[in-house]
Amino acid sequence: MFTTLPKKILLLLFIFALNAGLLNSLTLITFFHQPVTHMTGNVSLLATDLYFASYSHLIFLIFVIIAFMMGTILSGFILGTSDFKLEANYGYLLSVELTCVICCLISAMLDLSSLVIIFATLSAGIQNSLLSSYKGINIRTTHLTGVFTDLGLAIGLKLRRVNVPIQRFTLNLAILAGFITGCLLSIPLLKYLSHLAFIGPTILILFLCSSYWFKFFSHSTDQTNK
Repeated sequence: MFTTLPKKILLLLFIFALNAGLLNSLTLITFFHQPVTHMTGNVSLLATDLYFASYSHLIFLIFVIIAFMMGTILSGFILGTSDFKLEANYGYLLSVELTCVICCLISAMLDLSSLVIIFATLSAGIQNSLLSSYKGINIRTTHLTGVFTDLGLAIGLKLRRVNVPIQRFTLNLAILAGFITGCLLSIPLLKYLSHLAFIGPTILILFLCSSYWFKFFSHSTDQTNK
């Protein structure tokens, strides 16, 4: 059931998707040409590596997939729900994601490519589960397959003159715009900062994490004073 989406939620989705696009482009361009925000291609590569007996890369891909899964498991364990609520658990999880991105930055500075990929994938797994549902709306901010699917279905329904809530478009367009913006920003960041480019997603998640904790404590104080 699609409901009215607050502008703050759309902005949050945009920033999350921007971070995912930025992380994915940075790892694709600089480290092994490895995607970290979606696992479909990595699972396909597993079969290729197995067929051609590329066992070292096969083992690495297994660790990448496990890292993504660990991120989602961690999200489920800490949050205890898939629907967004203003709770401290979201702050804890954002803090964990921030730690992962900082580890990406440090690993990149030390030229530890494998660790960059692992920490980036762990971060993506956390983020993809962090805001997976809002008032019954399923959300994915780290990859675009679902976005294009949902937009295509919505357009097809519109062509059949079926009533489609505008929120279905605004939600997916916010994610799409954010992801593309992140991809575009990765180029100048790499050009001018090289491996320090990971300071971009670090600043983004630091902003989200600090903003969330500020909002949470402000809300808690207001509730206490009532």
